[in-house]
Amino acid sequence: APAEDRQPVTEARVEEAMRTQGAALRRAVRAALGAVSRFVPCQTLQGNIWCLAEMLPSVSQASLQKVLVALPKELSSEESVSLTTEELVSTVWGLEDDGSDAYALHAFALRRALDGLKDVVSLGDRWTSAQAWEAFTTRQTLDVPRMPSQVPLPDGIDVATEAQIEQEQRREAAGEGEETEVEGPVQEDMETWRLDRPVHAVFTLRARHYHEGWLPLSKQVRRLFPPLASGRQEVVFHHHFGDEPTSLRAFVDRDEGRIWVFPEMYETFRRHRVYPGARLRLSARNEREYDIATRETDRTDPIRVWRMWLDEEGRIEYEEHEEPRRYDVADDVYVADVRFEDREALFRQAEEVGNSIFGLMYKQAVEWWEAGGRGELVVTPDRLFESIHFDEQGRMVSKATIAWELWQRLAFLPLGGGRYRFRPEFGDYLRSTGLAPRRRRRRRRKTEPISECWAQVARLAGQELRTLARGHPFRVLNVGDKTLQIRVGTSGQTRTIRQREIETAWEHLTHEESISQTEIHKQYHGFNSGYVATILAALPCVTYQIRPIRLTYRPPSEEPPALLPTTEPAAPPSPELAEPVSEFWAEITRLAGRGIRTLGKGAVFDVLDVDDKAVRIKIASTGRDGAIYRRELESMWSVLTQQGELPQTVMRNQYSQFKAAYITAILATLPGVTHQINPVRLTYRPPSEEPPAPTLERTRTGQLVAAELVPPGPLFEQSPQPLQPDASEPASADKSSDEKLQSDIEAEFRQIQEIVRASLVGKTIYTLVQAKPNRIIDADDEGLTVAARNVRKLPWEWIEDVYKALRHLGEIEAKDVQEGEFRGPGGFRCAFVFPLLARFAHIEAHIKPRRRLVYHKPEGTIHLSDAAETVASTPEADREPEPGAKPSEDTQASQAPGSTPASAQKPMEPPPPSQPPPPSPPPRRSRSSSKPLFSQHYLTHRIQDHSEWDVEVSEPFRRLRALYEEKRGFLSTLNEAQTEAEFIRPVLEILGFAYIPQTTTRRAGRVQRPDYALFADDETKAGAYPFQEDNEPAFYARALAIADAKYWERSLSEARRDDPRDVFKNSNPSFQIVNYLTGTGVDWGILT
Repeated sequence: APAEDRQPVTEARVEEAMRTQGAALRRAVRAALGAVSRFVPCQTLQGNIWCLAEMLPSVSQASLQKVLVALPKELSSEESVSLTTEELVSTVWGLEDDGSDAYALHAFALRRALDGLKDVVSLGDRWTSAQAWEAFTTRQTLDVPRMPSQVPLPDGIDVATEAQIEQEQRREAAGEGEETEVEGPVQEDMETWRLDRPVHAVFTLRARHYHEGWLPLSKQVRRLFPPLASGRQEVVFHHHFGDEPTSLRAFVDRDEGRIWVFPEMYETFRRHRVYPGARLRLSARNEREYDIATRETDRTDPIRVWRMWLDEEGRIEYEEHEEPRRYDVADDVYVADVRFEDREALFRQAEEVGNSIFGLMYKQAVEWWEAGGRGELVVTPDRLFESIHFDEQGRMVSKATIAWELWQRLAFLPLGGGRYRFRPEFGDYLRSTGLAPRRRRRRRRKTEPISECWAQVARLAGQELRTLARGHPFRVLNVGDKTLQIRVGTSGQTRTIRQREIETAWEHLTHEESISQTEIHKQYHGFNSGYVATILAALPCVTYQIRPIRLTYRPPSEEPPALLPTTEPAAPPSPELAEPVSEFWAEITRLAGRGIRTLGKGAVFDVLDVDDKAVRIKIASTGRDGAIYRRELESMWSVLTQQGELPQTVMRNQYSQFKAAYITAILATLPGVTHQINPVRLTYRPPSEEPPAPTLERTRTGQLVAAELVPPGPLFEQSPQPLQPDASEPASADKSSDEKLQSDIEAEFRQIQEIVRASLVGKTIYTLVQAKPNRIIDADDEGLTVAARNVRKLPWEWIEDVYKALRHLGEIEAKDVQEGEFRGPGGFRCAFVFPLLARFAHIEAHIKPRRRLVYHKPEGTIHLSDAAETVASTPEADREPEPGAKPSEDTQASQAPGSTPASAQKPMEPPPPSQPPPPSPPPRRSRSSSKPLFSQHYLTHRIQDHSEWDVEVSEPFRRLRALYEEKRGFLSTLNEAQTEAEFIRPVLEILGFAYIPQTTTRRAGRVQRPDYALFADDETKAGAYPFQEDNEPAFYARALAIADAKYWERSLSEARRDDPRDVFKNSNPSFQIVNYLTGTGVDWGILT
């Protein structure tokens, strides 16, 4: 705080701060500790504990092996189901928990070591093996018969039109969205969780829980258990269903949303007549022990119990009898004595009926509707249940299934109170997907109309965003009346952002037309400022820059451009317009059978079919089918071709966010369309136009680099020398350059496919870095079948994507095909495709400093390299020499360290006289690389276009070399301060900088001092001095850069603890310069 506002720190003030801001303060402390590498955390049931890394004893592989041997290999209801940390410390080191520091440090070290082992599963304060956990949680699922719905419409009733169905789905989706009840998030802080922990939670026991062996971990139930980072915990349930109290063990699994239990629990339920449909109550004794009981009820009427069994012919039989209501339970209870182990009878019954549950409901409703003279028909779940379940031609069904089918079908319009109006014209169409059934809820007070800003924010529900500063992912879970909930992708924790935080920042942004994240942090909310800024950046009319993060608002013009093409209504379509539309739809029809990924999240969907009216798709993650109508695609295509670009946000204004994502992905596959990812935007360029230089020299966060400051021109070439046109090709070729390039790429890839089929099937491809084997088993029209740890299918499309990226860019790294425009083929696919393509003579592979491929224009036909044919079966072909190993004669002159050239690595026998001599190896690119700041092409060709390149520098260079020759004999013996005095400061003066040493910057309450602030001249330096103490932003605004110097030959990317020449022990210089740049706000820094 400013000096005049500071208050004395007293115990009472601290207690008050902890009482009112405890969670925020704890988060701040955790963030501060987490920023320092010396502090390491560990989580227990008591909370997060911290230690200094250098105090912890080492945990050897032998110690971990003892743990793996001691852990059980299967989970059972016996006591040895898991081991505590105390038991494992005793097993490894023989230490007992005597309260000593030695035991505490060993337990801390062992917890951290086990958290990083994939073979061990953390259960809170206990541990088990991954093998035992996998076997225990693999349960047989309760399948149900799936029969197609037979829904014949009554005579004289026409099916609803697509427009009516879509309008009804939107209307009901909007209504259901307003009714969705928002529950509070699970607290990320153990202390806060203890304060807000509910006393108990209630859930309903279902038949599926009975037969699959688990209890539901709903939002209410989840908040009873500690929010452990591992997401799993062993607990003990105490019950008193019988005469004597008994306890049973269970396992909380947040990832699966279940509480896994042993069969003994359900035997207990069955023995004490705790039926499916019972309401069970969980309450906590402590962090590990809980009480489970049935919830009491005031009702005295009996319940109907239906007991089912199989007769001698294998048919399902059931009988009804009444029992007293002893606890809160459904009115109708079903008890299957066969426990559905023989499910053939259930399927046989469904097959005999030949219709789904909804089909029977629709058929019965039509009969009632016809009997009533086709007047208005209102049905209830009870009435339909009685007619279907007890009918001779009916199927065994529960009321819950009837109620669910009523809710999700458009043919039944909800009227409230469990009553539905029958609408036969809607057939078996579903309501909008992705919504929860409407539940009874408390009446809400009347609130003010939802603001325009909050309505725009509500459209982000379900989307995944990335913070502007570091690109950390988070998902917007739901948007309520006053709060917004997000789930942080890095930790899985849930955060709540209040409406006023976003709306006050929005008011500032729209009024001032600009706001920085720093202003959001200071004025509104410190801990949520990054998320608030990212959410605002996703709203319409908002753009942003990265360093520093600043949002800019541009209000829409008074007459916004029409989203749909405006034509005279009476005028017939001109043939000039009709022809492109027909060509457009012809391109769309070619997508049938293809798999496509959405641009934002990379979700996969398949194009099943394309007809005259719509594109039928199937979403891979959910298996649901959907339709994108032709008019939707054509209207967006018209906007794109007329305006030249189309943000996905424009489509979300007309369609749902889900449909907009699929429309964008489909349009992005068409000729002439390119796209960017963040934010998603399509750009259209007619094929005849000259393509502009690709803007690829940009960091992931969008920060501009030097390449964007020069006039546009050819950015990437396919080889260091300009390609000469083929003499056989006439100069008057009528193909455009884009079409010619695309044709060449396709022809080259077809050759690659044929060579792989003919020569590499049965061969082993070794990954470039770790030399892991991948054997090609088969190659068909769809792709390659590859055997690694298991057999995988690699579509040709993924390999083609990588090859296209390589041809377009000339040189690619793994990140170029794992993210960005070519984001599909990543992970295993990238690891395999890189060495596969490196087998060809015109592609060069490099391992260091990073894995990359370089393309050279092939001379003649494409063929495998001689080295690939010779050593395709040995991992040594892809491994680099050991450090210090002397290279062989054939590689000594041509192979650079860290590269795997495509030319031969072993001497080859001379070809027989009858064969032509092999082609000479392709020219090599320069191995010096400056990625990702500048491209090699930029440094080789484009930088000379700058006027600064013409400045004469021979005299400063002569002085620098003379200084170096004078000092080089003793530079390696100097410490940091001596290096600066003898060498660094004279160099800065020769380069023309004016500098101020040991300037101060404050970040997160800490004082940091970069070695130098650099200025253009002495006059600017003198003007900066007055601001040094009181106005750091004004001081550093006058600086060109900051500089930080280390002693000679100091590694700039690692921390060193015991280095007598290092002033800052255990500091990573790269981290230091990043902190300095962040704290000062200066754009450039020198670390040397």
